[in-house]
Amino acid sequence: MTRAPSVLSLAVPALVVLAAEPLYLLVDTAVVGHLGTVALGGLAVGGGLLAWAGALLNFLAYGTTARAARRAGGGDRAGEVTEGVQATWLALALGIAVLLLFQLLAGPLTRLLAGGPGPVAEAGEQWLRIGSLGLPLLLVSQAGNGWLRGVAELRRPVRYVLAGSLLSVVLCPVLVYPVGLGLAGSAIANVAGQALAAGFFLRALAREGAPWRPRLGAIGAQLVIGRDLLLRAAVLQISFLVAAGVAARAGTAELGAHQIALQLFFFLALVLDAYAIAAQTLVGQALGRGAPQAARTTARRAARAVVP
Repeated sequence: MTRAPSVLSLAVPALVVLAAEPLYLLVDTAVVGHLGTVALGGLAVGGGLLAWAGALLNFLAYGTTARAARRAGGGDRAGEVTEGVQATWLALALGIAVLLLFQLLAGPLTRLLAGGPGPVAEAGEQWLRIGSLGLPLLLVSQAGNGWLRGVAELRRPVRYVLAGSLLSVVLCPVLVYPVGLGLAGSAIANVAGQALAAGFFLRALAREGAPWRPRLGAIGAQLVIGRDLLLRAAVLQISFLVAAGVAARAGTAELGAHQIALQLFFFLALVLDAYAIAAQTLVGQALGRGAPQAARTTARRAARAVVP
């Protein structure tokens, strides 16, 4: 009988995947910081809005993990992949909708967050209009992460996400300085990395040979399971946006410092999130195979690992 993986063995690769984006953002912040406080403030405003949307919709990953894990526990490989396909359709629909919203309201949103019109708001609007083009791709990667986590395949997401982040890390300083695109180069590098990662996740899904027809019932079920996660994420992200708005009104330098500190905070919080993902995978699989006691034991073990 195959031994179930431990919480730690799943948490470590999950942490690598979770840390890839914040680490890139730290590099991005360092690169843009050399352009001056206005550019750094613009990144904080535009990047903050994009990060808010991505975090708000991260139920695509967590909800899909739960549903795919149940299928995996019951030995339903076709069902696991179907969850990934339907989550991908949902990711594309939501991503395009939010992309259009950002393109229409980029100016008002960045001025609101920056505390009024000015160079920081203009820089944030420029970054957001370009960077938001990668939002559907980011959500596709979240959906891909979700179903692969659910079947306890975390090595492939590590490779896919690291490849995208590495491309962004290489392109960012090149586009910002030698090419001379400035802040726009940062946004373009971000989109390029998201495109590469999403391409890998789509290829992995296509290789499973599952039908690609969207099923409204399955998509609706994923929306239902993500409802509470969406509410939780909305409250958290609104608090972060309010904090950024307060920092923007204190001054450009203060906003730039807030951007740096916030990215460090997010990075440190990822360790707890990695344990949550590992526990979610193992608990879902235990419930799928009809072993509620094993699910409770796993949940307690994960809780003891992160709570003193």
